[in-house]
Amino acid sequence: MKKAVIAASACFVAGLIGCTISLPMVAKDVIHLYNDTVSETTNFYTTQDLPAGITELRMVNQDTMGMSLVEVRQSPDDQIHLQVYRSEFSGFDAEIVTEGNKAEIILKEVPSQNLQISKELLVELIRDGIHSQNNLILEVPKTVSLTSSETDGVYFGVDGGVEFVNSQLVHNYGYVPSENQNWKIQYEESLSQIEQLEYQVEELTQENRMLQEELESLYEDSEETDIIVSPSGEMTIEEPLESNETIFPSDIIQKETELSKQRDMFKEWKISKDDYIRTLNSMSRDISNARQQQVIQAGREDVLPMVEETADLILEYNRIDAQILNAQRDYNEGFITQEQYNSIVQSYETSIRSMSEQINVWKTSLKEQGYDWDSAVVTPNL
Repeated sequence: MKKAVIAASACFVAGLIGCTISLPMVAKDVIHLYNDTVSETTNFYTTQDLPAGITELRMVNQDTMGMSLVEVRQSPDDQIHLQVYRSEFSGFDAEIVTEGNKAEIILKEVPSQNLQISKELLVELIRDGIHSQNNLILEVPKTVSLTSSETDGVYFGVDGGVEFVNSQLVHNYGYVPSENQNWKIQYEESLSQIEQLEYQVEELTQENRMLQEELESLYEDSEETDIIVSPSGEMTIEEPLESNETIFPSDIIQKETELSKQRDMFKEWKISKDDYIRTLNSMSRDISNARQQQVIQAGREDVLPMVEETADLILEYNRIDAQILNAQRDYNEGFITQEQYNSIVQSYETSIRSMSEQINVWKTSLKEQGYDWDSAVVTPNL
């Protein structure tokens, strides 16, 4: 928040400098106005006190698109206090609704007025620039929980030292993440873990290549190896296609079919999630490499970038699909409730639908350019 205040102040000062350059005749007056306004001791905030005994507070901004910053401070007593700054340019009306120990503050942004240039307007403009980052100040006691989620249009700026029941959670996110948002956060953390695992796999693969060269093994100079888990649980290594071998459509279709079988095994709990994710990443890279070699051998480097992008997007789609399959397995086994399962699916629904539509668009575009993705048939340059 401090960085935001500094940035806003810098922009405001730049505006004043621009004003003095554009209107040199009033430069001195503007500077005097600014200095006088900064030195003002008048309190331009309206304070609203909530009843004592409130332990749960939700703030909702009904008008603003995006998030409105609410600066959170420690209350000097056992009550909640809301300070609202109002000017000719900005401000909020706050309606307070209470029920038992719960309260809701409904914010409505007050539209700015059409004003004419004047000295009073300049004073108001300077004052508004100074207070623009903390139009809303919320003072809370230690016994209060803030319950606004990411959909309520407010972002709580909590500095160190301010204490309330869920202060650490709100400090980390600026709000209380909803269940769908929590699943999204967990998914993003899972993706980060997958990236770390991929990096480790790359390191191990490099070590394996060095050993293969030293032992003059049959897999010398291979790019990747696929670890295949059979229904009985046995793990085997499939030799990859050599870069100088001709890639046929049947080679790619065979690998796609094998990957589909791995998905079915995961869905039926014959392999673990970790094993499936490792296999998915490894085989997807091998299939992508084979497709790239195929179009290069056909002299179709012009479609190579889109082939790479489509393969990457399909891999991302399959990773989300794995999360949904895992949730389906957990629900079938009774580890999670129907409501929890529905929340997981809903958190991924928009992303997976968007990816599916984009994949179909790119497949259609590739087919028009001479590469049929589903049949892995490429029209060579003659």
